Amino acid sequence: MLSVTNIENILKLVKDRKNVEYKSKVISFCDIGNFDLSVNAYVKRKDNDNRVNITELNTEIKLIVKRQSALREQFDKIIREIENEEK
Repeated sequence: MLSVTNIENILKLVKDRKNVEYKSKVISFCDIGNFDLSVNAYVKRKDNDNRVNITELNTEIKLIVKRQSALREQFDKIIREIENEEK
């Protein structure tokens, strides 16, 4: 269900009759091809996809794994020291 704010925004777009990128486009009857009234035929969808740089991601993962290994070694050393103290 649309909120009151969403409804007001839609009404403002219709009333103002302006092209607003990713939201609205004013077209004439002649511009309507094959009687296609689909919004997607006239208004481009905003690209919200997050692009991931795989090279940077791989480098970051390698650094995390390296740090994890170092921490694991420190942890194992502490455990060995505790185990030796208990003997």
